[in-house]
Amino acid sequence: MVGLAVWATGSPKLFCSLIGILVGYAIAAFFHVFPPSFFADYKAASPFAVPDPSFLSYAFAPSFAAAFAIAGLASGLRVIGVLTTCQQMNDTAWRRPDMRNIAAGIRADGLGCLVGGLAFQA
Repeated sequence: MVGLAVWATGSPKLFCSLIGILVGYAIAAFFHVFPPSFFADYKAASPFAVPDPSFLSYAFAPSFAAAFAIAGLASGLRVIGVLTTCQQMNDTAWRRPDMRNIAAGIRADGLGCLVGGLAFQA
């Protein structure tokens, strides 16, 4: 997937994720990674269905706190990078990031994540 995303052109580059997933499934099937009931369950499944969230449960695991904090930091840095790039693209005389705009963008991204998470809960 990475090789296609970096060095390929055209359709292989565009569909690198899909190609990677399909190749991964083929390799897993070749090495018999799937349980015997996998293909029968797959054949019996409906092609379109509404997801059933009844199996989900929510709990706080303190052991995940550090990983969550690191992921949050990485997400914030990603937003800063995207917003800085957008500022550069929209201003030919750009010299340095507008931190007020970036702070607002980080809040908007966080609010969007919050709304998405709450919508999933409903």
